[in-house]
Amino acid sequence: MKKKIIPALLVTASMLCIGASAMALGIGAYIEAAGGESYRSVRSKSLDSTGGKITAYGFKAGFIFDTCVACDSSFSYRLKIGGGMSWADLMSQTNFNGFYLSNTFALAAVKNDYVKFWIGPQIGFSYRRGSSDRLFFGTDLPGASYLALFSSDFTPPLYYQAGAFKERVKYNIFGADAGLAFGVNLHLGELASLSLEAGVKYGYGIGRQDRELYNIRGVVPYNRFKSDRLMEHGVEGYGSFAFMFRFVDTYQ
Repeated sequence: MKKKIIPALLVTASMLCIGASAMALGIGAYIEAAGGESYRSVRSKSLDSTGGKITAYGFKAGFIFDTCVACDSSFSYRLKIGGGMSWADLMSQTNFNGFYLSNTFALAAVKNDYVKFWIGPQIGFSYRRGSSDRLFFGTDLPGASYLALFSSDFTPPLYYQAGAFKERVKYNIFGADAGLAFGVNLHLGELASLSLEAGVKYGYGIGRQDRELYNIRGVVPYNRFKSDRLMEHGVEGYGSFAFMFRFVDTYQ
């Protein structure tokens, strides 16, 4: 998916740049805050499945392109390209870094020389890498290599340890989402505009995770689960602020 997104992104950006001299165009930067709740399930190679709800929040920043920030057209295409950081499940201290792309097809509801209100559907794509590090109390089945190295007494094949454990997980997740966005462009003279935007979207992600378990006193993992399949879906709300310079883009 990543290989397909990058060429499409380059083609889109090239078309916008080539058309800048012949059509209205706004170019600028944006910052965004978002948060929501999702359900994540993980299926290991042993076909065991685990899952649960996750609350996450984060911030994004990057570049924004708009084909009609202030012009009299009723339609405009908004493209946001950026990166961001997010945090999920505070107990496990899960951190993500990601690449994000969103496409909004905006329809003007009110427009004049000073302001433009718009609303429209949005489609987005993302790639995130992350990791978590947590302590938990419970029971777990140590791996055979751990028992052979650290257990001096005979133990049966299914020997569970009880107590405190450390868990470290690494994630790679590709995502897609769709939703509804709305906003207002405030024009600062003939050359610049401020844009306020908000929206809600539903997303779906697939990826892999690598999980390691440690004894609370250990530095060597006694269990490793490589390339477990991960799926997640949920709702996210966001708000963003952008500043854009306009080229051949005036209300007329």
